Amino acid sequence: MTDEELVLEALSGNDEALPILHDRYVDMIYQYVYVQTKNHHDTEEIVQDSFYKMATKLHSFDHKSTFKTWLYTICRNTLLDFHRKKRKDRSVSAEDVHIDGLFASRSAEEEVLQKHSPILDALKHLKKDYQDVLLLRFVQNLSLNETAEIMDKSVFAVKSLQKRASKKFVSILDERWEQYGHKR
Repeated sequence: MTDEELVLEALSGNDEALPILHDRYVDMIYQYVYVQTKNHHDTEEIVQDSFYKMATKLHSFDHKSTFKTWLYTICRNTLLDFHRKKRKDRSVSAEDVHIDGLFASRSAEEEVLQKHSPILDALKHLKKDYQDVLLLRFVQNLSLNETAEIMDKSVFAVKSLQKRASKKFVSILDERWEQYGHKR
């Protein structure tokens, strides 16, 4: 059954449709959020909030986009709200919240990975839009159209953003790579 058919089933009162949609996307959404928070507790909270919003707003799904795109948009907005709340709670500047602020609560394993990962280190030094476009396009494997819709930008803007983000990411990665004692 397609996502759109499951949405119609859920709206018709079929109690089995929502759990199927949840199971279909929970791992992808979790991965998308975790890469940006690096904290299991925060990730679980954001994922739970995203699926709650999806369930309560299902009646507003207008089929103009795919269900997947619609769900990722909800998730991205929930993540942005989470960052705003966290920023407000911490009373720090916008530059501090970026991905740096998201690494504040880490397990020992995550701490080790972060200290020894030039890729994660480079990613956290990108601005939020750059992180989003790279994560949506290359980690989540979403199309340009899906990414544009989720980010509320034109396809041309996403292409341009992706190009600038990739260039900046490679530049930062090259610097970090040398700091870790690797040669390219």
